[in-house]
Amino acid sequence: GGSDLPIIELPGNGITYTACARKLFSLIGPTKTLFNRGGVVQRLATDDKGHPFLVGFSADEAKSCFEKFGRLKAYRKSEGNELVLKDVLLSNEIATGLLSSEERRELLPTVKGLIGCPVLREIDGALHVAGKGYDSRSGYLITGGELPPEVPIGEAVARLGALLDDFDFETPGDRARALAGFITPALKMGGFIRASVPCELGEANDSQSGKTFRLELNAEIYAEAPSMVSLKKGGVGSVDETFSTALVKGRAFIIFDNWRGPLDSPHMEAFLTASGNFPCRIPHVGTIEVQPEGFFIGLSSNGVEITRDFANRSSLVRIRKHDPSFEFRSFPEGNLKYHVRANQPFYLGCVHAVIREWARRGKPLTSEATHSFREWSRTLDYITQHILGAGPLMDGHRQLLDQRSSPDLVWARALLLEIEKEGRLGEGLTASNILELCEEVEGLEIPNLAPNADPQKAKIKIGRIMGKVFGDLQTVTIDSLTFSRGHREVNRTGGGPEILKTYTADKI
Repeated sequence: GGSDLPIIELPGNGITYTACARKLFSLIGPTKTLFNRGGVVQRLATDDKGHPFLVGFSADEAKSCFEKFGRLKAYRKSEGNELVLKDVLLSNEIATGLLSSEERRELLPTVKGLIGCPVLREIDGALHVAGKGYDSRSGYLITGGELPPEVPIGEAVARLGALLDDFDFETPGDRARALAGFITPALKMGGFIRASVPCELGEANDSQSGKTFRLELNAEIYAEAPSMVSLKKGGVGSVDETFSTALVKGRAFIIFDNWRGPLDSPHMEAFLTASGNFPCRIPHVGTIEVQPEGFFIGLSSNGVEITRDFANRSSLVRIRKHDPSFEFRSFPEGNLKYHVRANQPFYLGCVHAVIREWARRGKPLTSEATHSFREWSRTLDYITQHILGAGPLMDGHRQLLDQRSSPDLVWARALLLEIEKEGRLGEGLTASNILELCEEVEGLEIPNLAPNADPQKAKIKIGRIMGKVFGDLQTVTIDSLTFSRGHREVNRTGGGPEILKTYTADKI
């Protein structure tokens, strides 16, 4: 550094780590270039696409970084055996000690995560917008985004609703929960919701339906590119490990993309209800603790099987794939996602307008009691019904999640969708017909049936599953399809009549 920089006396010969760390970090802290997070020091970096993320700050980096803030000196004996201050190079040992000091925790800004846009929060009863930079009140490092305009509430409601016009939702409740996905991050980041918020499950009846695309819209409103976590089949690194790596990077939106089959991750379930720091183990780095409240999790699937605990931590939004002749809207900027990206400050202003209107009314809640995350569900239930005009948030939701946490019902849903795809609605199918369908369609394996099982055993297994699916009922409803059981009489080859059970799928 230059001669005008202050002297920083390194530990040794009467100089303590405490004194050195206090002086060093009192110089670095105000620059907001290094941050305290989860027991480690992190700095801001960018990936190859220009997206910012947080990364650990190493002792090796400290050697060149610290000398920019002061002249590093240490007492050394002179030829006359006297102690004199001399310019020295920082050792790994001293750098590691300084980065582990309590003074670092005290003097560096503590960051909970990153967000790419301004944050709306309340100070002394008034709403304010925090712009680019470190916001000490919310704990976010705001990495960009221009301040949003103030949008009239009527226009805000109309424009947010129009973002969903091209999606074919199963029910009005699904659309209400999709709108809640737009508003939830701003409410949480601003401290309007203090308790946990759910994982948004984006589900569709077929591939290429736009389920992940819709989840990405949530991130676009906040000028964010989500971290994508894919289901891995073999290879290095588990899903939990990839998830932990995304958490450590600090970017607010994480999407588990196109999940297939069962999802049983106690790690993720624990994260969704953690109230304090959450430990993330990273290969070659160790454990870093992150604050869960700085993240918003999405998961897209054509039919995920979840645990009861995960169901209690989820918000399910279902869409159906359009007919091939359907034409999606185009905009001067391209598709809907590019349109939102180009007009991000405006759409963030629409979200802020909704929150301002809710605050103006006194932050009312409903008495909604079916979701485990009561503060979230009661807040968003009021907003979706009474401000966004979208109807009850949790209408039918509990039953839907019960179906997703039953392996038999998850399989029955997949079977119904395949029957619909094959054009066999209204046809009374026998166990033999269903077995043939399962053998032809990849991913429609009969639950808990051994590979290459005897066909007769497979048909018996189908009958037992149907008994669990129907219980005492003759007709059940799964999404927008009904499933009914009956029977028909057939003549045996070379014998008398036989009564066969049949199963018929139909649209509601």
